[in-house]
Amino acid sequence: MTTPVLRVRRRRLGPVIVLSPVGELDGHTTDLLIDRATTALRCSRSLVVDLSDVVFMDCHAVGVLITLSRRAHERGGRLQVAALPAHAHRLFTLFDLYGVLGGRRDVAGECRSALTHLAGSHRERPGAPA
Repeated sequence: MTTPVLRVRRRRLGPVIVLSPVGELDGHTTDLLIDRATTALRCSRSLVVDLSDVVFMDCHAVGVLITLSRRAHERGGRLQVAALPAHAHRLFTLFDLYGVLGGRRDVAGECRSALTHLAGSHRERPGAPA
């Protein structure tokens, strides 16, 4: 039996960090995504996880994405997924996750949404210039 393989690419688009897992995202591989997302949240409040190169995703991976989204929210930021592959659509539909994690937009669309969110949260902070 072969061990699932996952790589996670990272790039910055302005204040947004895009993490792009490549391979299988499941209980055997999510530690790498958790590590990369935790590191990214130290640098940015806004993360977009590009799922376009994920060839398999299970319920454990969905739980990890929800947990990472909560961590980002606790820091005043957000985590959204982008470019949800067709095979993951059933999980997102079953668990009604589109409203929680996104997934319907492409990476550029989620980055624009993240920038809008960052701009809005900046104005809402006490003492922030309007």
